[in-house]
Amino acid sequence: MESLNEMFQDVVQDIHSAEKQIIKALPKVIKNCKNEQLKSGLQDHLEQTKSQAERIEQLCKTLGFKPGGKMCKGMQGVLAEGEEHLGSAKPGPATDAMIIADCQKVEMYEICNYGTAAAWAEQIGMAEAKQVLGQILQEEKDANELLNRVAEGSVNQQAAQVAEMSMDGKAKTGSASRKTSQTPASKASMR
Repeated sequence: MESLNEMFQDVVQDIHSAEKQIIKALPKVIKNCKNEQLKSGLQDHLEQTKSQAERIEQLCKTLGFKPGGKMCKGMQGVLAEGEEHLGSAKPGPATDAMIIADCQKVEMYEICNYGTAAAWAEQIGMAEAKQVLGQILQEEKDANELLNRVAEGSVNQQAAQVAEMSMDGKAKTGSASRKTSQTPASKASMR
C-alpha cells in the first residue's frame, strides 16, 4: 500500500470483517450472560452492530470498493480469546465480569479502527465517510461506557462477593480437612 486512500480502504474492509465476526459471536456471549442489564445491553448492541455493518457496506458501495475480501485477524484473535473464556464457564457474576472484560477488548479494537478510518477520511477529503465512521465511532464509545457502568454498578461487586464466599468456604473446608486428615503419628507428635 502506497497511499492513504489504499490504507483507508484496507482499514474499512478490516472494520467490515470485524463487524461480521462480532455479529456471529455475540449470540453465544448473550446466551451466557446472567445479569439482565448486561444481556439487554448486548442484545441492543448486536442490533446496532448489524446496522453498522450495513452502513459500512453502503459506504463501500458509495466509495466504489467491495467491503469483503479481507479477514480481520485482530478481531479473530480477540474473539477467540473470549470464546476460550466462555468454554468452561458457568453463567454467573464471575462469567459476566469476564464477558464485560472481553467485550471491552472488542470495543477498544473497534474504537481504534473507527477512529483511524474517520481521521483518514477527513485527511483525504471524504466528508460523508468521515461522518458515517465518526457516528459509528461514537456508538462504540457509548457501548464501552455502558459496559463500564454495568461492571462498576453491579457485576464486579457481585463477582467479588461470590469469590469471597468461595474463598471463605475453601478456608473453612481446608482447615476442617487438615484437622481430620491427621495421622496417628502426627497426633502423637502433638502431645
